[in-house]
Amino acid sequence: MIKQFWFFPLIFAFSLFLFYPSLNYYFFQDDWFVLNWVRTGNLLSFFEFRTDIIYWRPISMPIFFWIGEKIFGLNPLGFHLLSFIIHLFNVFLISIISFLLFKNKKAALITGLLYATSSFHFMTLSWLSLTWNAIGFFFFQISIIFYILNRNRNSSSLYCGIIIFFLLSLVSTEFAITFPMLIITLEFILNAKSRKDYLSIIPVIAPIFIVIIAYLLSRTIFYPIPSKGEYELTLGLGVFKNLFWYGLWLFNLPEELKYQIILSKLHVTENFLNAARNYLQIIIFTAVINVILFFYILGKVLNAKTIRLFITSVIFFIAGLLPVLFLAEHSFPYYLTIPSVLLFVFMGLTLSQYSQKYKSEKSTLLIVIFTISWLVTSHTTLALTKKIHWVTAEENLSRKYINIAHEKYPTLPTNLTIEIPNSGKQIIQSLMDQNAMQVIYNNDKVKTVYK
Repeated sequence: MIKQFWFFPLIFAFSLFLFYPSLNYYFFQDDWFVLNWVRTGNLLSFFEFRTDIIYWRPISMPIFFWIGEKIFGLNPLGFHLLSFIIHLFNVFLISIISFLLFKNKKAALITGLLYATSSFHFMTLSWLSLTWNAIGFFFFQISIIFYILNRNRNSSSLYCGIIIFFLLSLVSTEFAITFPMLIITLEFILNAKSRKDYLSIIPVIAPIFIVIIAYLLSRTIFYPIPSKGEYELTLGLGVFKNLFWYGLWLFNLPEELKYQIILSKLHVTENFLNAARNYLQIIIFTAVINVILFFYILGKVLNAKTIRLFITSVIFFIAGLLPVLFLAEHSFPYYLTIPSVLLFVFMGLTLSQYSQKYKSEKSTLLIVIFTISWLVTSHTTLALTKKIHWVTAEENLSRKYINIAHEKYPTLPTNLTIEIPNSGKQIIQSLMDQNAMQVIYNNDKVKTVYK
């Protein structure tokens, strides 16, 4: 794997080419809330359970912003660079996981490339408050790596590593609760042949299960999270629709399609068609090529090993989405980060096996076409998303009105009141009500009046 290390700068370059515009996004919404929170310097409060917010992610939200503010001040570029570096580490780690599972260098590199360039990273890399997603996945993957290494070594240090990095993942993302399911699916992938093989995982998953149960009790009974509006649970057909869209987003289709297409009538709204006029045909065409080519290639290499991996990948994909699968009104592509890990490994292995089995110009051409169409789909989806997504609109509003405030109030007025003219609900939301100006002027007594 070390000899192939020079491929990673190329993979990183592809990822940077796709996502570099996200490095320029300004603070908005929850960013201001967390920046105002960490301004207090009360480190213990970062670990307290709260019932006024949906999340408990002490490391990946308040501590990330606290460190970022100490190093970069209020320069969002520094925060974004840190977030992107974590993303690149995740690209490297998912390649390592693939290699440890199958000892296939080409599969590992393909896995890394597909993950690095997937369009579902847009929100994670554009909105700093979602860096928790990358941080949680970083710790999650390290725990996976320690687990794979420990299977045959039975090392106490590796065992401790599994537990420690799982805990770090749990205090970074709620998706860490799916870790035991991943261990079980890994054992199935790694050809556990007897009951004894599966019993051997008990020392690992038993303490993890205890922690998860304590975590779930804390978040549902002792410190219940809000479950109203978009966080209300949905049962029935809505769950399957949710799963359907997550599957499409995995192949780089735009998030906005979910809100602009009526599935029962196969009808797309006219406003969306007008906005996506120069993008949608390319996206659909290249995405269809991707799906057809992949399943054609899969059919050519289908065997017991690939079937086993495919089944387990799909099972974990669904299980990994359980924290959000029943939230039909709160579904976003970035939630694919952890659930998709085995599917990317599966895709990388499938393409690599096809390349090795059919060493011909045709096989090389098909893989090149698949890769190019994947990159084109992702690039075009990202171009469309940057044009129409609410994240772009929110960060633009936040930047605009912070500049207006700076121009009108270069120094804090004596009455500690900042007036924002021509403001509506969206502006209040982008500035997170009182939080933005309190951060900018470093004073929690500042009052923002929206007119």
